[in-house]
Amino acid sequence: MSNCGDQDLCDDGFDYRAFSCSQDSTFSTATPHVKNKDFFMSGYEEVASIVKPSLDCLSQEPVTCHTGYIISAFRVFPGEDREKLEKNWLTWTGARQVYNSLPKHLGLKRLTFHKKLFPDGGITYVLMCECSTLVEHVTEALVFVDHLRARCCGYTALYRPVDVF
Repeated sequence: MSNCGDQDLCDDGFDYRAFSCSQDSTFSTATPHVKNKDFFMSGYEEVASIVKPSLDCLSQEPVTCHTGYIISAFRVFPGEDREKLEKNWLTWTGARQVYNSLPKHLGLKRLTFHKKLFPDGGITYVLMCECSTLVEHVTEALVFVDHLRARCCGYTALYRPVDVF
């Protein structure tokens, strides 16, 4: 495991200035910390979510060691029509592709779309895809993420929970 907490960018291209991170060959893990005076933390609100029909959207099962996330982060250009982007999020984020094409045995539980509360630059939108058995089938998940990266223009990676609080 290599520690890239002193770098601004890790191998997956995501800006980790506000996180300490470590990576093994498959997953990235990030833990918030204050690196210096330039630390900036942004809040995000959930704009929309899709929960598999068999799940109750109010109940949240505890995260297991097999749970993993496909997280995509998106920047927008100044002057972009944010209202139009938020209306069509299923298409441009790849959420529709995830919902329709992700192998069933990866256990997609929910898709959530978040937007930055104060969009003053940086990552404006985040798509989180929670999968109950992603860690068990990581090779297939990596192949799927590569296809997603080819179609969508965001920073996309696989993540697994390290700590739950």
